[in-house]
Amino acid sequence: MTHFARRSDGQVAFLLATKNEFEALSFVVSELIEVEESLGRLVTNIRLVIVDDSDDHEISETKRRLTEQLADNGSIIELSVRAGPGAGLSRAVLDGFRFIDETAPDSWVINLDGDGQHDIRAAPDLLRLAIATHTHCVIGSRWARGGSAPGLGFTRRVISRSAISLLHRCGIPKKVKDPTTSFRCYHPAATREILRELRGFDGFAFFPASLALIASLGMPVAEVPIVFRPRVAGTSKLSFSVLKTTMAQLPRIWSISRMARKRVKWFRAGTTEQYIGADELFALRSATGFQHYVANISSPAQVGKSLEIGAGIGASAEALLNANGMDPTFHLTLFEPDPSLREKLLETTSRCAIKTTIVDSLDGLPRGAFEHIFMYSVLEHIGNDVDFLTHISEFLTPDGRLVLFVPRMPTIFGTIDGSSGHFRRYDKASIRSVLTASGLEAELISPVDVLGWFPYWITYSVFKRRRIARSAVQLNDKILLPITKFADRLPLFPRIASKNFLIHAVYTHNSSRSYGSKPRS
Repeated sequence: MTHFARRSDGQVAFLLATKNEFEALSFVVSELIEVEESLGRLVTNIRLVIVDDSDDHEISETKRRLTEQLADNGSIIELSVRAGPGAGLSRAVLDGFRFIDETAPDSWVINLDGDGQHDIRAAPDLLRLAIATHTHCVIGSRWARGGSAPGLGFTRRVISRSAISLLHRCGIPKKVKDPTTSFRCYHPAATREILRELRGFDGFAFFPASLALIASLGMPVAEVPIVFRPRVAGTSKLSFSVLKTTMAQLPRIWSISRMARKRVKWFRAGTTEQYIGADELFALRSATGFQHYVANISSPAQVGKSLEIGAGIGASAEALLNANGMDPTFHLTLFEPDPSLREKLLETTSRCAIKTTIVDSLDGLPRGAFEHIFMYSVLEHIGNDVDFLTHISEFLTPDGRLVLFVPRMPTIFGTIDGSSGHFRRYDKASIRSVLTASGLEAELISPVDVLGWFPYWITYSVFKRRRIARSAVQLNDKILLPITKFADRLPLFPRIASKNFLIHAVYTHNSSRSYGSKPRS
């Protein structure tokens, strides 16, 4: 008999997302109790987290009955039943990931369906392989050798096989035979990456997208054969419309996985005290025309008391001050944590007639005091953008506005993104998802610089240049900027491709997250 080392700090959380499936949940829990002893050889703490999209009465009843079931069987499994976000399976899974990361951040997470189709008794095999081989994602696979799916109809088999073939072209390793299943064991680092990077993927697309992200970041993936059983409750949520929606997400899955692979190759991390992209800031300072263009299109008619996050050397601040000099209510507070950049910022703002305040920390600023917060080319430098936006939104007045300028198009992520410490470039679905999760509502998501994406892609993705040439910046500012301004106003072309997004968002004071969080880098 094989003996497994008992990990004194080991813990696993089983995550089930469900809706109106108590009969199946009771069945699944009874099988979990069967393997509790086996799991106890691998970890010291076992949790069961259920994210239930049923109504409140059903949730309370589910918690009561499952608590009784565990107690009657002498189980010491910790049970948590949470109300789901009411936005589908993938949102419920993400909500469970967030809850586990907040309450037990070092837990392995085993995610599976709550309808009984996944045999939870196979979970020790997934967890054993993950722990023994340090694998970040172990999949319970129907299609791996030794796996099966009895009762699965011919049409479902054809759909599944066809989808898998396409997904192998979107960043998922070809050795993975079942990338669409949700029966998986995740390393804590894998769930954190999914929470941080995977935005705007709804429905079934979430599961292959999460796998593509993990694999593209270089995290090991493995499979364990399972028997995929006929459901014991509920009805299948897979339909032609769901399939069509999932297939429409394939280009996004490809672009996100491609960006992740490039980031692994080129990314340089900075610290909270020092910005590593200072060279790029000085190169872009000569683009005064573009800075003023962005300031003019991003500033409302009445700005009032405002805060700029990540003011850098003051190029955007100078443009804001010039654009709003006639507003008597305008006062600008500038936050810049890098001491070397603050010296340049002070030099820049001293030339302006309008008085500004420069701070090196947000801690001393009053909550709910600013009518506008501006962030120009900052959010992409923040590892956990949702937590950061949730935190800074507290500084807005009740009807305050957040103005963001962020890079667009993950497909053109290049060497300069990596060397400047960019975690990501955004698409419309991902930035909207980030805002919603942060308690913000997008009023405007406008493409900007529709001509800039192509030379950027050529320079930094194709030729992989690692520095911005000031001569190219000046050429663009003097010759191409008038054409850019005209092209940005066209009704269709900017929606297809542009280098950046300009975003106006209002603080709703109602984050979708139901528990506290602290901003993380």
